[in-house]
Amino acid sequence: MVSAFPTLNKSQIEAIMTVDGPVQIVAGPGSGKTLVLVLRAMFLLLTGRAQPNQILLTTFTEKAAFELRDRINECARLLGYHGPLYEIRVGTLHSMCDEFIRKYIIHTPLKKNYET
Repeated sequence: MVSAFPTLNKSQIEAIMTVDGPVQIVAGPGSGKTLVLVLRAMFLLLTGRAQPNQILLTTFTEKAAFELRDRINECARLLGYHGPLYEIRVGTLHSMCDEFIRKYIIHTPLKKNYET
């Protein structure tokens, strides 16, 4: 993976390959946060630490969510990953929360009175 992306710096590589516990990435625009997120997901898939249906990637805008999905597919082709990428859940924070609420609404006091 590092040879396929030679511009990665030490901090990015550490964030990609750290799999025990959470990783917080604080960086400015254009610093490679999306690339790190994509490569971290690919690292989990390529090393067998996760299956596509166990990965959830969220962002703040629909445009960014579409870009995430595109970049995951592009990266998978580049790295030779052939798993079912369509099973990775990618969306905005709002869309993911809305989806989970709708799926599990019967287990809440909201029942059918939930509106977005």
